[in-house]
This record gives sequence, structure tokens and C-alpha cells, in this order.
Amino acid sequence: MNSAITYAATSGQNDVVRLLLDAGADVNAKGPNGTTALMMAVRGGHTDTVDLLLAKGADPGRRNENGASALSWAKRAGNEAIEASLRRHGARD
Repeated sequence: MNSAITYAATSGQNDVVRLLLDAGADVNAKGPNGTTALMMAVRGGHTDTVDLLLAKGADPGRRNENGASALSWAKRAGNEAIEASLRRHGARD
């Protein structure tokens, strides 16, 4: 179930993400290379999914095995809306 949330977040499937979280999926579960659902939602530019995950307690400070964070991906993509949302939830450079 925990890897399913990462895949659902990758494609911005908010209903599936919400269903999995309600069923007990770990909002901070790590997928391949230590990547979290939040990181994958950021990478896909899925603002609503990012906001949902943050509201459910996703940790914006987590880093994957390569040292990348959700914030670093948002900055690299130039997605200012997601970057601002992450910062509001405590993300730091």
C-alpha cells in the first residue's frame, strides 16, 4: 500500500491518494531511491496532490538517497506555487 501512494501521487490521482491515506498508508513512505509521494507529486507538478499530502502530514524536509528534496525539485522546475506551499509547511533550503 505504501508504494501505491507514491505511484498515485506521481500521476496526481488525489482520490486514490486520499483513499490510501484513509486506509492507513504512510504519508512519508519511501519508494525507490528513498523518494516520497510528496517528492513525486512535486516532480509531476501536481499542486493539489502536494497540498493534500502536506495537509495529511507529509514531511517536506525529507531527502532521497541522492540528497534531493521536494523543495529542490520544485525550485529546479521553477514551480513557484509549489515552492511557496512547501515553504509554508516548513521546507528549508
